[in-house]
Amino acid sequence: MDMSCVETDSAFVIPSPNNGQDQPIIRIYNPSGTVGDVTATLYDQTGVTLGTSNLKLVPNMAPRSVAIFNSSDLTSQFGIQPWNGRAWMKLTTAIPDLKVMNILQDMATGTWSNMSCATN
Repeated sequence: MDMSCVETDSAFVIPSPNNGQDQPIIRIYNPSGTVGDVTATLYDQTGVTLGTSNLKLVPNMAPRSVAIFNSSDLTSQFGIQPWNGRAWMKLTTAIPDLKVMNILQDMATGTWSNMSCATN
């Protein structure tokens, strides 16, 4: 897996929790020495906002820490039902150099794919 493919600010290609084939793991990294909130807006594949905009997804994220979410976690955090198709998430923060890695596991084969460098 190419760890250099970490992107900042966004996680793309987030399958619905009802998707039986691909399951995402979204890892948010704070490599800095700064504490800060990470807010998020989740969109469906057509660009419609899902749930609350600018939701405080990770409050007071500690320096040099990692927060991990899957699509079921996101439905709980945003207070929404599973979406159709795939979603994408935009993050905002004052934390310098915040990193996001979006990994998909194909449940049929067990193959892991780094989707972090995908574009919307």
